[in-house]
Amino acid sequence: MYKALLLHIDRFLSDAEYGDALSRASPGKRVRLGRLRGHAAKQRALLGELLARAALTRWLRTPADEIIIKTDERGKPYLPDFPEAHFNVSHSGRYVAVATDTEPIGIDVEEIRPVKLSVADREFAPAERAYVFSKTTHQDRVHALFDIWTRKEAYVKREGGGIGVGFRSLDTLNMQGVYFHEISIVSGVTGHVCSSTRKAPVISKLSIFDMFEMYSSNKRGFRIEDT
Repeated sequence: MYKALLLHIDRFLSDAEYGDALSRASPGKRVRLGRLRGHAAKQRALLGELLARAALTRWLRTPADEIIIKTDERGKPYLPDFPEAHFNVSHSGRYVAVATDTEPIGIDVEEIRPVKLSVADREFAPAERAYVFSKTTHQDRVHALFDIWTRKEAYVKREGGGIGVGFRSLDTLNMQGVYFHEISIVSGVTGHVCSSTRKAPVISKLSIFDMFEMYSSNKRGFRIEDT
């Protein structure tokens, strides 16, 4: 099922909700969460796995808590019990995104924020850099930079490599065999899905409550606190 979900973190999880959610995370995710610093970073990372499980439980018709998620030697998540199912997760600021497909897939979202345009000189292929600096205003150039950046990260995540590996050698404006589909349903946020499918995915925006409802459509419900 080729689909993408964009979660708006309209509120952070309470301590009780976080503890409940942490108990459902994969062992590897719990280890990685322990290495993160900062409340917001931990929340985004944990919500990323919950959103992935919520999407997968609907697709695979398997209770979310029973879906086993592992990572390969490149750090790419996979489902050992469902080799035909692929997914990828990204998060930035107050947003988390997940994409699912029957083929390898990558997704990246970024909240648009101030950035030095020199990033394009260091990390972009000539055609990509030319695209950024073809824009007339600084604001448009910043948007174009994030446009290219999310294409590159989505591609690298689809392939399973690390961020920044060979970035400058990747010309995402002139690639063959893959397609980039823009995520632009929220102002101030941009992103791309990279897949082998020409048709764009269905993209749905969710709130924290919506995600809990999706997740809890299986056997074990979430303990949601009143807000």
